[in-house]
Amino acid sequence: MSFAAIFVRLAAAPGLVTAVYRLLLTALILRPAALLKSQAEFRRLSGHDWRLALAAGALLALHVATWISSRKFTTVAASVALLSTAPVWVALATASRGNQSRASSCGELQPQFLSASFVTLVILSEPVGSTALSYFLLRETPSLAVLVGGALILVGIAVATIGERRSALALTCVETG
Repeated sequence: MSFAAIFVRLAAAPGLVTAVYRLLLTALILRPAALLKSQAEFRRLSGHDWRLALAAGALLALHVATWISSRKFTTVAASVALLSTAPVWVALATASRGNQSRASSCGELQPQFLSASFVTLVILSEPVGSTALSYFLLRETPSLAVLVGGALILVGIAVATIGERRSALALTCVETG
């Protein structure tokens, strides 16, 4: 569940100002740790690497600014659903490469590797959680279509979880057997 959409909705500042503060605070918090932990890696980055990183940062800033600004025009549910289109891009990238990429789990309880498609599918639970939070905290009543969509997302995640467990079990059996 994400409180970001709730905080953005409650912010009195304009969308672009909120986006700048959100990214600036994040950078101030993460930069010292990143520099301490990865000093050698930063020194090895080429000029091309830095330009790519700056371009990615600019695209992230544009993404955050447009998402935060979108909050003035729609509900939390619609805004977060539009924000959570990462699975579409992962599916397109995976299909264009012709293979199944893998992503590391962020959870400490499951250090195993999970498929990128499963991780991005689980990301879709964010609109469901944000919709629930917006109902209780902001009194935004979701439409029937939003409720049905949320139910479909949860069913999809449940089905994918069963499939992912079977896949992980088969992979474990192949590796140990």
